[in-house]
Amino acid sequence: MSTKTIPQLLALTLALFSGSCVVTWGDWGKEPNFVRFESSEPLEGDQVLDAEVEMNVGKLEVELGEADTLYSLEAYYDSNAFQPDLEFDRGEGHARLDFQLEGRNRRVHRIEKNRLTLRISPRVQVRLRAETGVAESEIDLTGMQLASLRLEAGVGETRLAMLTPNPVPSGEIRISNGVGALEATGLGNFGFQRLIFEGGVGGAELDFSGAWEREGEVHIEVGVGGIQLRFPRDLGVELTASNSLFTSLDVRGFDKSGGSYLSKNYDRATRKVRVSVEGGIGGVDIDWM
Repeated sequence: MSTKTIPQLLALTLALFSGSCVVTWGDWGKEPNFVRFESSEPLEGDQVLDAEVEMNVGKLEVELGEADTLYSLEAYYDSNAFQPDLEFDRGEGHARLDFQLEGRNRRVHRIEKNRLTLRISPRVQVRLRAETGVAESEIDLTGMQLASLRLEAGVGETRLAMLTPNPVPSGEIRISNGVGALEATGLGNFGFQRLIFEGGVGGAELDFSGAWEREGEVHIEVGVGGIQLRFPRDLGVELTASNSLFTSLDVRGFDKSGGSYLSKNYDRATRKVRVSVEGGIGGVDIDWM
């Protein structure tokens, strides 16, 4: 894991979910005071946007915005527990956005009302970094020009999607899952050169459907919990795996070839991907769509 070890994530989960449900931090004796924060910038010749968002507690949403608006951001939060911190600058076609909803770390209220929504213009290439603590995440990148992605999920469910082909090639896609289920759909639309997935505590479903307009490579660390890999039937897959005693690998639909496995359609496939899997405590299931 990139920021927390598996034992630390397990300890965090038990601490948060034992007894009553997780809730937000606020001052002792104060009722929650929910307020709204909004920020946006018009598109002014910007070509690249570096966007970093951090959501400690609540729900994070990322989605396509208006064409003429570089970004728009809305946060709804308990002002007795959190405070927004936004930095923005631009110059020579390059803009940078950094937003955090910082917790005051005092006492626990409710979490489900906290919400952060970020919308990004389809006319700018975006390098996106998103990090969550105890949060549910809905990240729909459909229609965006995604140059790179780094997603670090903490505790909670995460859904990631790109349902149409990425208009630009992307470099590295890095996804780190913490505690909770993660579902990624349309990974074949991302146009990545390399995808790195670090499993945490909980199951994950990685759906590689999409256009596959360039060949890429995928590296998967299983972690604790099973992973389901879903591949299109016309995609040629070369699969290598570590010899872990704790990981079961379902290789139906593959033929052994030296130190790797090749999908039965590999020689005739026009679209191909290389996948390497490192073992953890959990199984790897492969489905063909």
